[in-house]
Amino acid sequence: MNARLAAALDYRARSWAPLPLDPSGNKQPHFAALECVHGSSSWTPLAARPASDPEIRAWFEHDPSANVGIICGQASRGLVVADFDRPVSAGELQHPPTVIAEAKRGPHIYFQAPGRVDTTETAWGELRGEGSYVVAPPSRRVGT
Repeated sequence: MNARLAAALDYRARSWAPLPLDPSGNKQPHFAALECVHGSSSWTPLAARPASDPEIRAWFEHDPSANVGIICGQASRGLVVADFDRPVSAGELQHPPTVIAEAKRGPHIYFQAPGRVDTTETAWGELRGEGSYVVAPPSRRVGT
């Protein structure tokens, strides 16, 4: 099975809302896959009703090279991602055990919030919540 498809299905099993991303690594939604499977190129309906396993499989049938993202906020049961814009050493951060994904500029640290958290810019990067998404492993990045 395609590794990105397997990851998207795993994210769905965690109650996170996956999102097909353009295979070029440009961080944009895969508008053609969304249009083909959902009848619209907009990803915002997936924040209200996350994709089903058959819909996720259909994204990758449309384009097996698609990358995968995760919609933040209530679509993913309150998922909030601290998106650092610089490398961070393990000793710099104190946080409970959680999922950490290495991104191009710095780590993405995943948390579940008990309530709504809006996306906020900070000195260290962004706290990504409602109305945003993150590129998720094992997506290919630009330049790699």
